[in-house]
Amino acid sequence: MDNVITYLQWRGDLSFAADPFNEVDNLILAELAYTRMEEIVPGPDSPETVSIREICEAYERLGYKAVGSSNDAFPLLKAAAASRRFSSLQTGAYVNKID
Repeated sequence: MDNVITYLQWRGDLSFAADPFNEVDNLILAELAYTRMEEIVPGPDSPETVSIREICEAYERLGYKAVGSSNDAFPLLKAAAASRRFSSLQTGAYVNKID
């Protein structure tokens, strides 16, 4: 069965200029939005940003991998960071708000 990680392995080599943003790309970003990023992505008061690749590297360094958890975002984050399509996308203004 195919999934978003399979999609990244299949089409992750294409830039958004070569293949425009689509529904699956939207799903990937929506899933990554729920990734734990405190201590990694600058908050709303900072003009700085970090790339998906930098988030993945920090994720590993800080030990955020939750191996075996059904909510483990690391496999998708790692696949996105390894892809040309997503690795350099910039993220900033992070807020972890749970309601």
